[in-house]
Amino acid sequence: MGSQNWYKQKKKVAKVHEKIANAREDFLQKLSTTLVHENQVISIEDIRVKNLLKNGNSAKAISDASWYEFRKMLTYKCKWYGKTLVVVGSNYASSQLCHTCN
Repeated sequence: MGSQNWYKQKKKVAKVHEKIANAREDFLQKLSTTLVHENQVISIEDIRVKNLLKNGNSAKAISDASWYEFRKMLTYKCKWYGKTLVVVGSNYASSQLCHTCN
């Protein structure tokens, strides 16, 4: 077990983590609400986050982005407001299609 000072520091760290988590959730809530209100159809790519986390340089930034949580918010808000959410597969070759071929 730890000393009294250890427990005080543990509380401080927990408060900081809670503040960061609340700020992240607030941002995602506001962003998803704005997107749903401004658009009739929202398209997102089905990204395999697990594969992206293998890159050591950007793994922490990617995991901090809360993409899964953002997708969940978009999904239920689109259902609430009667909007359309299109999930495009990660293997769809969108960058290889020309504008005349569709």
